[in-house]
Amino acid sequence: MSGDSEEKIIKFLQSEDPALRKMGLSLTTGVGLPASCNVDLFAISFFDPEPSNRVTASGIISKSFPEIFGELKKGWDNYPPNTRNESKKFDPYQMDYDFQVENFMQDFHKLSAESGLDVCEVSLRGYNLLKGGVEQISDSHKDLVGGFVKFLGTEKYQPAKQMMIDIYKQFGDNGPGREVILIIHNFEGEDIVELLVEGLLNKKYFISNSIDDTAKQLVKIGSENIAAKLAEALSDRGGSRILYGGVPLTRDVLWCLGKLGHCCALEPLVNFCSLNLIKLGLDGWESLSASAYALAELSHCDEDLSSELLFEMVDHRSEWVVESAVYALGMIGSERSIPKIEDIIAGKRGKGHSRTFGW
Repeated sequence: MSGDSEEKIIKFLQSEDPALRKMGLSLTTGVGLPASCNVDLFAISFFDPEPSNRVTASGIISKSFPEIFGELKKGWDNYPPNTRNESKKFDPYQMDYDFQVENFMQDFHKLSAESGLDVCEVSLRGYNLLKGGVEQISDSHKDLVGGFVKFLGTEKYQPAKQMMIDIYKQFGDNGPGREVILIIHNFEGEDIVELLVEGLLNKKYFISNSIDDTAKQLVKIGSENIAAKLAEALSDRGGSRILYGGVPLTRDVLWCLGKLGHCCALEPLVNFCSLNLIKLGLDGWESLSASAYALAELSHCDEDLSSELLFEMVDHRSEWVVESAVYALGMIGSERSIPKIEDIIAGKRGKGHSRTFGW
């Protein structure tokens, strides 16, 4: 086959139009199949939304890789997955749960190890087929896409980065977007940092009693630029954007800055807490407790600055804030904090507090 003919076939196979893909499949019939077509043929045979294309592609590529197809079908027959059409017939496109898609791709990956086939690229091509040239993935394809996210994230397949960004922008914390959050630290680049920082600052909380996964992923990435962006949000217009997000967002940003441990965050954090959370009495004990631990974790930057704010917290009206501040002072381990801690032990908490809290 000439280079021009091969290029033409690949162009058809990668088309967003199912009719053109069908034409590309017809061009492969009766000719020596170039290896460059294998990825596209596997992607079409497994994940093309057009059923007739899947059947045709399977008939072509199974002749070149009979052992791989045989083992995948055997595994399917032994443990039939849930399918959207409730059929037990081998048809990966119909798989109904993202973990089943992930397991299928992992098995495919292992079986293809010696063939030189790039199964990660098959997944990426499969995603493009499901997307079909439109801006958003349809609801019927969410679990297939979620499986691709899990598989490609585990493999740290860098060419899939834009796919991850697009999925997160569409779904946010829901469906496959949540799977993106859990693996996105495996991908590199400032666009990933920007995506996660904005995702955290714009988050709408439904469960507020635990640190959000986006904040955890930012900590895993760990770059100073993340700390700088979050610190800027603390300083910009008095931190109004963070305060507007409520207690969970405030808590998560402060927690994140402490865990990141970059010194650029200490002064903005101190100013934010001092002006908003203490003097104005905003956002209650949970945010201040988070700030106490963050101050301890940032005390290596300026122990005195961290300790001074913690000393203020020791006199706070909330027993939870006092407890967090004392614990944070213990983490720092400065002799300066001993008199304050002795006052707590003696019940002299200041501002009218007594022993009734059980200190």
